[in-house]
Amino acid sequence: MATFMIYPIFMGRFNNYDISCQIQFASGQHRYISFGCILLKNNQTGEYTLLDTGYATPEEILQYDLPYKNYLNGDRTYTLVEELSKLGVKPVDIKRIGITHLHQDHCWNLQLFPNVPIYVQKEEIHRASTPRLIEYKSYQRIPGECCPAWTRGIKNFIPMTGDYEIESGLKALYTPGHTKGSQSFLIDTEVGQYIYTGDQHMCTENVVDDALTGWYNSVDDWYESQTKIKATGAHILGTHMNETYSASFYG
Repeated sequence: MATFMIYPIFMGRFNNYDISCQIQFASGQHRYISFGCILLKNNQTGEYTLLDTGYATPEEILQYDLPYKNYLNGDRTYTLVEELSKLGVKPVDIKRIGITHLHQDHCWNLQLFPNVPIYVQKEEIHRASTPRLIEYKSYQRIPGECCPAWTRGIKNFIPMTGDYEIESGLKALYTPGHTKGSQSFLIDTEVGQYIYTGDQHMCTENVVDDALTGWYNSVDDWYESQTKIKATGAHILGTHMNETYSASFYG
């Protein structure tokens, strides 16, 4: 079975972030929260896979009136291209992409990968195409040439229904909760399994205390996915968990 090296791609952090977005019913506290994505290198083939593709730049957020303006209240932000280049990787080197969900901060930059297969849950594509009113901005249903950003990659989407082995050592798990079509990625490494859970986990309390996030589509789905994820026994890496970016690599 193939194994991977995991490289967290740190793209910045928000300061003074309201904890209620990370933990349901929590309030009165503020902290910083990180964002980015994950790069995988197959130890056998040397091929690169990208899990999520990062977020819009502050300039784009202002230009297109995108959601998550709290991103503007953060440390210096980094582009996906410049962070990949630090690892000696170019967009053309990416052989496949997995998307946890189609919110703006997870699927921007797809135009950089015009010929790369993109693995997305069929349910997520449907929801992004026909969002509830409250989900409009998250799914970039906003007037403007950029939007919806996820449609930049739609011709390369590989719609999945449920769990799916993308390649040896890399499996997508259907884990709805944050969105109707959210998925996680179970990754084999030389030192055990890791699982990249997107926004199922936004802080340590979501993992350790099973504390529901402040942003969810379904409470029942979130807790069922929590059970499914923990049953793997894998080490959890969440997109916005600060701990995800505390190491330069895993595996």
